[in-house]
Amino acid sequence: MHDPDTFGAVITTAATHNLWPEALPLVSLLPGSTHPTLAANLAALSDSDFHAATQAAPAAGATATLVQVILHQDTAGRARSLSLLDQAPDLEALVDSLTTTNPTVWERLSEIRAEIPERLRTVLAAQAIRCGHTLGSSGSC
Repeated sequence: MHDPDTFGAVITTAATHNLWPEALPLVSLLPGSTHPTLAANLAALSDSDFHAATQAAPAAGATATLVQVILHQDTAGRARSLSLLDQAPDLEALVDSLTTTNPTVWERLSEIRAEIPERLRTVLAAQAIRCGHTLGSSGSC
């Protein structure tokens, strides 16, 4: 499963057949060491496939994993992903499902705060507070 070609095939299949509800829970089970490979494949998705994946993430319990994968993207890929998230009509529901207790996620979001579009940054900041964080401090949700 660490093979980039295998990940590419899985992600392409999920996108082609809209299998995000089935695929995302599996992605959440993968070790963090796979996130850079997943990040490269996420960057290759079309805008509509990216939105389909993000819409399926809350119900799949995969929002934190999705965010962690985005954080592993290169600067250009991450900028595109953050912009697409910012434009999502269901942004609030997606961010509300980010209830991770992992302080590293909030710290990394804090580190890239300047890269995050304003609407998304505002919603993330409110969620961080609800989870006992301030985009960089410890706490729990």
